[in-house]
Amino acid sequence: MGSEVVFRYQTAGGSSAGPWTVLSPDGGVFISSFRGTPFVVVFPETGTFKVQITFCSPSFPWCQQHCSASEVDQVVKEPCVAPSPLSLAIPSPLTTATTGSTVTYVFDGGTPGVLSWSIRHTDGGALTTGTGATAQVQFPDAGSYDVRVTAINELVPADCVLTDAGIRTLGFAQDVAD
Repeated sequence: MGSEVVFRYQTAGGSSAGPWTVLSPDGGVFISSFRGTPFVVVFPETGTFKVQITFCSPSFPWCQQHCSASEVDQVVKEPCVAPSPLSLAIPSPLTTATTGSTVTYVFDGGTPGVLSWSIRHTDGGALTTGTGATAQVQFPDAGSYDVRVTAINELVPADCVLTDAGIRTLGFAQDVAD
C-alpha cells in the first residue's frame, strides 16, 4: 500500500504526550512509539487501523491515574486503478474543419473510467461539453479549438480512493478554417 498519513496532536494545560500506538486491522500492535508530533505512519495494507495516543499530566507523568487516551480509526483503502491510455479513433488523421461543419470525435480507452469531454475556442469559453466516448460538435467560427477528454476511475477496485493515478487526460487542437 504505502499510504502515508501524518498525525498531529495539540494538548491543553501542559499535558505531555505518552506513546502513540497503532493497532492493525487484526487488533495486533502494528507500531508503538514515543515520538512527538507529527507522527508519520506508512500503512502497509488496507483495512481499519486504530491510532491511539496517551496524554499524561506533567505533574504525574509516571502515574496512569493521571493519564487519558485518545483514539481514532484510520481507514486505509486501495487507490483506484489508472484508466487505460486515451486516443482519438475518429477522425484519424485529424484534419482542418471548416466553419459550420460538424465533426464527430470518437475516443478509445479510458477504461475503467467515466469519459467527459470539452471543446473550447482558444479565445473564449466552452463551446460544448459532454460525457461518453463520442463527441459531436458544429464549429460556428474559424479559429483554433481545444479538445480535451478526461477519463476518471472512482469505482475499481470497489470502494477505492481517487488519486491522480486514477485520472487520464488527452488534449489536442482542432483548427477551423472559413
